[in-house]
Amino acid sequence: MKFSPKVMEIIKNIDNQNQYQEENDKIEYLEKQEAKLLVRTYAYSLLKNLFIEIELSAKGNAYSMLQNKNLNGFCWNATSSIIPFFKDEDEILRGVIHPSTTREIEHA
Repeated sequence: MKFSPKVMEIIKNIDNQNQYQEENDKIEYLEKQEAKLLVRTYAYSLLKNLFIEIELSAKGNAYSMLQNKNLNGFCWNATSSIIPFFKDEDEILRGVIHPSTTREIEHA
């Protein structure tokens, strides 16, 4: 799979951080990665009418749930539900944060 230069920069910056750095630092870094207005508008146009339900514990409008962080803890499920609505060449970045040697946090 080929990623855009911006996605490759984000991956490189995450990989260059101490593997077991505090999880909040890594999450904060990821949250600071702002998508361009055009990307956000495109995502909104695809997700504004999409209703998703994940494991009976998270359900609602996909875009609103994403904005309100109601999909935290369900990132792999959510991206699996959402990706069919995007074009084949669109990218969703998934990964795993390792805050310690015994804990992993999936993100997308």
